[in-house]
Parts: sequence; C-alpha cells; structure tokens
Amino acid sequence: MKKNLLIVLLFCIIKVEAQTSTFTVSDSLFAKGRYKLALQELDKMEPSFLSNYKKATIYESIDSYKNTTIFLEKSLTFTNDYKAKLKLAKNYRRLKKLKRQLKFMKKSWKKIH
Repeated sequence: MKKNLLIVLLFCIIKVEAQTSTFTVSDSLFAKGRYKLALQELDKMEPSFLSNYKKATIYESIDSYKNTTIFLEKSLTFTNDYKAKLKLAKNYRRLKKLKRQLKFMKKSWKKIH
C-alpha cells in the first residue's frame, strides 16, 4: 500500500514539474521575442487556464486580436477570471464587436461593485 501511494505521489510531482518547466521555457521564449516557438511549447501542454491565457497574451503582443479572443474565451472555460474578462472585452472593442464587449464589461463591472 505504501509503495503504491509513493508511486502515485512521485508521478504527481513529476507531472507538476513538467508543466512548470514548460511554462518557464515558453515564458523565456516569449521574453526573447520568439513567439512562434513559445506557442509551439504551449501547444505541447494539456489545455488549461494558464496555457490558454499565455497563448492569448502572445497573440495580443503581435496584434492578432482574433486569435487573442479565441484563447481568452478558451481560458474562461477553465476559470472565471476578472483580468481575462477585461482583456477579452478590450479585444472585442478592437474587433468592433461592441455587443460582446458590453456583455463582458457588465460582468466585470458587477464583480467590482
């Protein structure tokens, strides 16, 4: 029983370390301006709030607002994040989708007040 528990615990630690190192690599590539390689590193990971949010940030930095919006929407399926909602509203404004922008601004405003 103890061996099985130890094996499961070690597997979980290795899994978390692998994700952390992938984020470190993608963050480093992003900081160096290697956006395509950073996106490829993030594509290797399982989809999560953080991986989708980081992809959205990369696309936003290269002014690809349509892709930014796609990945922000995907990130919000994992976590209801205030910062991601505001960023999504700004991207809808850039894409001239005002009804969607207002929807997310209202949701964000309710959270503040």
